[in-house]
Amino acid sequence: MTSRVAEALLLQRCVAVAQTGSDALTADEANLFRLAAQLVRTNYPAASAVLAQSEARYTSSHSAVPRPSFAAILATGLVTDLPRLRSMLEQLLSRRGT
Repeated sequence: MTSRVAEALLLQRCVAVAQTGSDALTADEANLFRLAAQLVRTNYPAASAVLAQSEARYTSSHSAVPRPSFAAILATGLVTDLPRLRSMLEQLLSRRGT
């Protein structure tokens, strides 16, 4: 899987959760949702709240899972470019009226 395909899947999952309020399925997703919630909080507060709630539900039911800093999330390579992630996520949210 190329990095662009992986990025597209991450973005699609963030938008789907922002729209449906579904739960994070993995610790990586929970961490991604927490990061994404912070990135879109100013322009998309409702989507931000839904993403943060998804992360919180996952974390509360998986208490052994650590909540890494945003720097640590970036170090994993799950997200490599914060401005790009924010821009693309906001574009998708605006298209879907979230």
